[in-house]
Amino acid sequence: MKLASKSEGPDKADAKKGDIVFIHGTGSNSQMWRNQVPFFVERGYRCILLDLRGHGGTEEPKMKTSLRVHADDVSETLSQKDLDTPAYFVGHSLGAIISVFLANEKPEWFKAIFAASLPGTVSPAVVLSFRMFYNGVLQSVRKSGLHSQLAWRERTLFEMDEFTLKEIADEFGSIDLRDKVRSLKCPVHFATGRFDPVARYPQVKQMHSELAGSTLKVFNWGGHNFMDASAGEFNDWIFSYLANQASKIDLPASKNRLG
Repeated sequence: MKLASKSEGPDKADAKKGDIVFIHGTGSNSQMWRNQVPFFVERGYRCILLDLRGHGGTEEPKMKTSLRVHADDVSETLSQKDLDTPAYFVGHSLGAIISVFLANEKPEWFKAIFAASLPGTVSPAVVLSFRMFYNGVLQSVRKSGLHSQLAWRERTLFEMDEFTLKEIADEFGSIDLRDKVRSLKCPVHFATGRFDPVARYPQVKQMHSELAGSTLKVFNWGGHNFMDASAGEFNDWIFSYLANQASKIDLPASKNRLG
């Protein structure tokens, strides 16, 4: 299924610093990256934004959903976007899960993964609370109309199709990504909120310790959506790596000119 998508920044021919693919998490859409995209476009990167099925501008086809389905959606969409590979992938929660899954299948697409709030496994308590949300709280708040007064992220969640939320809870409650993380070939940069109930800090720290060459950024007062309250710190976390990589690429050319 082709997803709703858009590109911001220079055209591929002019985006000399490469492409960054942003993949949002559950109950969100590509608008969640509104504090990131201008920052990276200004620094010369082309940003590619996707809306997963049932999110944002992508319809919900009311079909059984799985990680395989989401990965195929992203793969089909990016194949038609003239992606400059290898590219950087920034994923949040479900978006990070999809990035890891796809990187195992198409390693040639990936220059690095910035995995924000990546759960190795999802605890039964989180799955239960999510089901309670869409089986009761969601309908009650919608009927009251209170969701229209909420902030963007919370309002977007309450406006989601119940089918989409149910499929995610049913399919991803038993997920275990730890082996797929260990088998990744590209650089992986983990970020987690110390108080994240979904991507629990001890588990993210363990995945980092088991993956050679990976890095870990901890947002000490952050929860699951730490990039909202700490947008500047989040952007700097990503850009510090990109700038370091760019300097390594530029160094040989500089030496040649001096020689």
